[in-house]
Amino acid sequence: MNNINESTVENFIEILKRHEKMTNVFNPWKDFDETYDLDNNAVKIRCQNLKNYLISRKNAKYVLIAEAPGYQGCHFSGIPMTSERIFKKYNLHDMERSSCKDKLKEKRKAKTIQRDGFTEPTATIVWSFLNSSKKLKTTDFVLWNVFPFHPHKKDQLLSNRKPVQNELNSTRDILDAFLKLFKNAKVIPIGNIAANLLEFETAIRHPSNGGKKKFEVQMRKLLS
Repeated sequence: MNNINESTVENFIEILKRHEKMTNVFNPWKDFDETYDLDNNAVKIRCQNLKNYLISRKNAKYVLIAEAPGYQGCHFSGIPMTSERIFKKYNLHDMERSSCKDKLKEKRKAKTIQRDGFTEPTATIVWSFLNSSKKLKTTDFVLWNVFPFHPHKKDQLLSNRKPVQNELNSTRDILDAFLKLFKNAKVIPIGNIAANLLEFETAIRHPSNGGKKKFEVQMRKLLS
């Protein structure tokens, strides 16, 4: 069995919250986005979202591990490879938005973003694939990243960048702690950065940047 219960999940979230502040890195479970977050409860919302997500996947059979969170996804949702738009699309009623509609309006973001939150290409592709399976449920999969926090460009919270090696090294303990939670699940690296850090010879193609079709083909083959 996986090592998932309320206590182990809360302890894991505390590990995320206690991690030291890093330059040009946003910690969704600790940091407050003054420009777009709902209010001071935004961090608590993201922590609760992650708690609900992990507990609901206590019997997960597969762990999909990609590279790092992005501003359109985990930055606001608190869940890897998951955007706030996913909450509404797949009726995830135990999840809440942490982004603020009024603040998004002030910054002249698109009306769909104001209404439903950000949408992320990777999240859209991954969740669509998981929901297409006839044999497996979405709760049979749990999503994570080798670098748990959102790396961004200097002074640009709404941007993405690749995590550098020293960042990956400094959070390896978090990755190991996460894998211990899902010790009986099969680990599937998504992308070369995840495969290299996890010491896998091959990886599933990351769905971003034109990788959708190959991601789906490789995943179907692996799960068949």
